[in-house]
Amino acid sequence: MSDICLMLTNVAYIKIFQRLADYNSEKEKTRMLENQVRETEKEVKEIQDIYADIRGLRHDMKNNLESISLYIQRKYGDDKELSDYLGTMTETVNRLDFSHNTGNGITDIILAQKTAEAAKRGIALTHSFAFPTKKTIDAYHVGIILNNALQNSIEACENEQEKEIYLCSYSKGSLYFIKCQNSFTGRLDFDKNSGLPLTEKENKSVHGIGLSNIKRCAEKYRGDIDIAAENGKFTLTVMLHT
Repeated sequence: MSDICLMLTNVAYIKIFQRLADYNSEKEKTRMLENQVRETEKEVKEIQDIYADIRGLRHDMKNNLESISLYIQRKYGDDKELSDYLGTMTETVNRLDFSHNTGNGITDIILAQKTAEAAKRGIALTHSFAFPTKKTIDAYHVGIILNNALQNSIEACENEQEKEIYLCSYSKGSLYFIKCQNSFTGRLDFDKNSGLPLTEKENKSVHGIGLSNIKRCAEKYRGDIDIAAENGKFTLTVMLHT
């Protein structure tokens, strides 16, 4: 009888230890997400202000260059050297603007960065993404979702023969969806507790928290995420209430 009691006690201790380990793991993930959110919050307003300044500067400089070009033509006629110089300046000014006009400076910058990073790795990243028109969703939460989703997709595509990523967003009533899809021919194994795919990276304490962070952001807006892997594609869909 005492042996049975001892065995049951050991089993109870093991279960308590497992629950404590799970709790500590979740607590650490929560702490990392909160740190990420705090850091992003600090940067959001500054980036938005800089972005607005850049757009204003580009607009003013383009107008000034057009005026200068007209003046030179009237004063000196067709001068190839001056014309080439002004053409180079115009190209430089045009590079101050982002080609990703999503409706928000933060998501414009993220898409510009991730598109450039993907291109360096030979990955085609296309999108039809637009920031939600309703102001109930914070830019830094959308930023966390996009950063993690696109980074995961870029890393996943490196091992694929076809290297394609597609990002889109759309609204249905009071719901706002973000969908990120990338080439994927592997197999997914899911964690039985979180329901999320297990990371294949070695350092699981640091890596593999991207989807957890995305899920936590979705839950802040009474939403959730859906993951599917079929027909050579991995698809992440994030649902948020606006």
